[in-house]
Amino acid sequence: MIDIRFQKFSAGSIAATETVLKFEPTAQTPRVSCLMVSKGNMQFIQSAHRQFKAQTWPNKELVIVSSNISPALRQLAGADPDIVLCEAPAGQSLGELRNISVARASGEFICQWDDDDLYDPQRIAVAMGVLLKASVSAVFLQNLLLWWQARGKLAISVLRLWEGTILAHRSVVPVYPALTKGEDSAVANWITQHHSVALIDCADLYCYRVTGENTWNEAHFEKMFETASRVFAPEEFADVLALPCFR
Repeated sequence: MIDIRFQKFSAGSIAATETVLKFEPTAQTPRVSCLMVSKGNMQFIQSAHRQFKAQTWPNKELVIVSSNISPALRQLAGADPDIVLCEAPAGQSLGELRNISVARASGEFICQWDDDDLYDPQRIAVAMGVLLKASVSAVFLQNLLLWWQARGKLAISVLRLWEGTILAHRSVVPVYPALTKGEDSAVANWITQHHSVALIDCADLYCYRVTGENTWNEAHFEKMFETASRVFAPEEFADVLALPCFR
């Protein structure tokens, strides 16, 4: 059993109620659809799929949406009944692709599952535990790990609502705007204005990777590291990289 700290916000409110949850597996296991929009990079897809399969939450599916579906991806999807593979038309914006993933999801809850990021095995279970305990419509992480491997940088992010970490009741998720980036910010802003949410203080659950294939440019990530709440020294890397999300 571990302590999970989170802040609960009512719809449209900036005042939070801080709570500590004694986290333990819940008997309630509604279906969670993990939504992956992918450019088709099989190295990323295989990593994200492996960490999806390692999740302790039992009732889940992985919805993969891509306009670049390779034979290897078809083979992966064909071998795993938990994968829903959707071929999207070329030229769709990221927001439009996210809408396709929501439309194809069968779960009562949806969880963004970007293929270039890394996930702790309890990423879904902790988020669902907080959502159910706090009786909120959506949860986000308020901090996460940042890893820029090519530059040898590791950090803990600044405290804020991290849009890409959304896990929400499907019924509260609006249509994503047809944007090539920033689409998840618009959705997160709308949800926080109209529904109750919780922000989870557990950076170990999620690692945001800078890979060179991200939607945002290098200047964007440089700013993230400049404003990070903690930047790890090289001698600390071994301990950080031993965390479950890096396995």
